[in-house]
Amino acid sequence: MSRLFTAKRAGAVVRRGTFVDEKLLRRDMPGPEYELVLDEHLPFPERSVGYQEQRRGAYPPIADFADAMYWQTQGDDSKLLEYMAKCAAVKEQFPKIDIK
Repeated sequence: MSRLFTAKRAGAVVRRGTFVDEKLLRRDMPGPEYELVLDEHLPFPERSVGYQEQRRGAYPPIADFADAMYWQTQGDDSKLLEYMAKCAAVKEQFPKIDIK
């Protein structure tokens, strides 16, 4: 069931909306600069979560990619290969589904 949230920064409302996965919401609105108010469950119709949203929370952090790129320029591509393998595993876990 979907829930409503209100995000505030410095006491001012900066965003309101609905969410299904609290973990993804907290990743999108991180840190102490945002005060999240999670409202009670409301009877919103469920929407299907697409593969893009499923993958978004599962991919390794982009900082790992940046670090891997640095080490590749230093002649060590093992971290980049590891990062790419993790991305491939996410793509396999949440395959792209074509709806026609």
